[in-house]
Amino acid sequence: MIIRLTSKSDRTKRYLIGASASLASQGITAITSIIITGILARYFLPEEFGVWSLTNALFGLFMGLDFGFGNATKNKLSELYANGNSAEIDKKANGLFLSSFFIFFTWAAILAAIIYIFKSIIPWSIILKTNDTKLLNISIQLFITATIFFVFNSALRIYTHAFYAYQESQWSSFVDIVNKVLFFVFVLFAVYSKESFWSINIAYYIVMSVTSILGMYLFFYRRKWKQFLISKENIIETFKLLWNSSIQFALLQLVSVIMSNIDMFIVSNSMGLASVGDYSLVKRIYLFISVFQVMILFPLWGSFTESMIKKDYRWVRNVLNKVVVVSIFSYSALALVLFFFGNSIIYMWSGKIVHLSMIFLLLGVYFLISAVANCYSVFLNSIDKLKWQISIAVIVMIIFIPLAKYLMNIYQLNGLVYSMIIVSIPGLIYLIVHTKKLLSVA
Repeated sequence: MIIRLTSKSDRTKRYLIGASASLASQGITAITSIIITGILARYFLPEEFGVWSLTNALFGLFMGLDFGFGNATKNKLSELYANGNSAEIDKKANGLFLSSFFIFFTWAAILAAIIYIFKSIIPWSIILKTNDTKLLNISIQLFITATIFFVFNSALRIYTHAFYAYQESQWSSFVDIVNKVLFFVFVLFAVYSKESFWSINIAYYIVMSVTSILGMYLFFYRRKWKQFLISKENIIETFKLLWNSSIQFALLQLVSVIMSNIDMFIVSNSMGLASVGDYSLVKRIYLFISVFQVMILFPLWGSFTESMIKKDYRWVRNVLNKVVVVSIFSYSALALVLFFFGNSIIYMWSGKIVHLSMIFLLLGVYFLISAVANCYSVFLNSIDKLKWQISIAVIVMIIFIPLAKYLMNIYQLNGLVYSMIIVSIPGLIYLIVHTKKLLSVA
C-alpha cells in the first residue's frame, strides 16, 4: 500500500516517515519470523516447538491486558502535544507519562504475583499434554517465567503509545527492528553452538525486555525529560483522568478479540477440526495483509488528534479519503487474485489441497468492509468517540453466533462468511455517517 499525499505540511511528513518505518519494521519482522520459525521447527523436538509456540502466544495475550490504558494515554498525550510546546505543557506530559507507566507497572506486578501464587493449582498436565515428565517440568517453569517477563514488558512498552502520540512512530519501529534482528542473530548462534531449549527461550525474553528498556530510554531522550519520579497523588489523579476512556477502550478491545476469533470456534463446532484448518489458511492470508494496513493507519492516530484540536478538518478529510480509496483498491484486487489463484497458493504454501475459491472471494468482501471500517475507526478512536462503537459492537456480537449457525445450516461454510459480512455492514455505516457529521462543521 502506497499513499501519495500532496500536502507538504510537517504533519504529513511526520506521518509518511512513521508509516514508511512501520512498513519496513513489519517487513523485517515477517521475514525474520518466518526464518526463525523454520529454523526452530527443525532444531527443537516437536513437543518443544509446541511449547515455544504456546509461550509466544502469551505475548499477544498480555499486550491486550492493559485495560485500555495504553490507548487512553496515547490520546491524552496527543492532546497535550497538539496544544503546543511550552514548558508547562511539557511538564504535564512528563507527569502523565510517568503516572501511566507506574499504573501499568503496578498492574503488571499484581498480575505476576497472582500467577506465581496460584501456579500450583493450574492444571498444567491438561494445558501441556505430554508424556515427557522432564519436558513438562521445564515447560511449567518457562510458562511462569514467560508470563512474568511479558506482563512487565507490557508496562515497559508504554513508550510505543507515547511515540504514536508525538507522531514519532518510526522510533518505535526502530526498536522493533532491533529486537527482531538481535534475536535472529542469537538464534543462528544458538543453533550453531547447540544451546538448550531453555536457554533459547530465556534469551528471547531477555532480548525483548532489553529492547523495551531501550525504547523507554529513546522516548525520554527525545523529550529531554529529567523527571523520573512522580508522586502518589499525581498517579491517582492520572488514574481518575484516564479511567473512563480506558474502560471504553478495554471493552472495545475485548469485543474485537472475541469477534476476530469466534468464527474459528463456530467452524469447529459445526463442521469439525479439519474444516477449521482449511478455513484458517484462507483467513491467515488476509490477516497477513491486514497487518500492513494497520501499519499505515496507526501512525495517523496522533495526527488525527492534533488535526481535530487545531480544527484542521481539511487535512483529516484528505487523508481519510486517500486511505479509504487505497484500502478499497488493495482488498478488491487481492480478493480477485485469491479467487482465481488462492487454492494454488494454499497448496504451494502448506501442501494442502483445498477448493475454497468462493470463501476466498467472500472473505475478501468481508476484509474489504473491515479495512474501510478500520480507517474511520482509527479516526474516531483518536478523539475518544467510543460509546456508540461499543454499543454496536456488542449488539453485533450477540446477533452473530445465532445468525452464523442459521446460515451455515443452509449454505455451509459460505453461510459463516455471509453472516460476517451482514453484521459488519451496520458498523461501517455508523462509522462513515458519524465521521462525515464530525467533519461537516468545516
